[in-house]
Amino acid sequence: MTLDPTPGDHFASALLAGDRPGALACAREALARGVDHLYEDVVQPALVRLGDLWMRNEITIAEQHVATALAQSVLGALYPEFPGRRPGRGRSSPASRASTTSSARAWSPTC
Repeated sequence: MTLDPTPGDHFASALLAGDRPGALACAREALARGVDHLYEDVVQPALVRLGDLWMRNEITIAEQHVATALAQSVLGALYPEFPGRRPGRGRSSPASRASTTSSARAWSPTC
């Protein structure tokens, strides 16, 4: 039995391949289901996978850093599309949004 790849798997694969359009499409599709889905079901698992690959020496630290930077770039590009965001108001970044969302659920990126 094989499991179907998750949205987080697709996002991680696009990040590792340096496929910004693919990563953006995956993230945009997830965002259509909500910000929580984007962060909890796509971004978090993808970044955990990248960390695991690096810890197992399957990717270099440089590859991990490039993939993570691409994730940040994709989230930054999508930020204007986040629901409830008022244009020109506030300086919240996608990273601080993730922190706020995660803190509300007592999620820790180190677990």
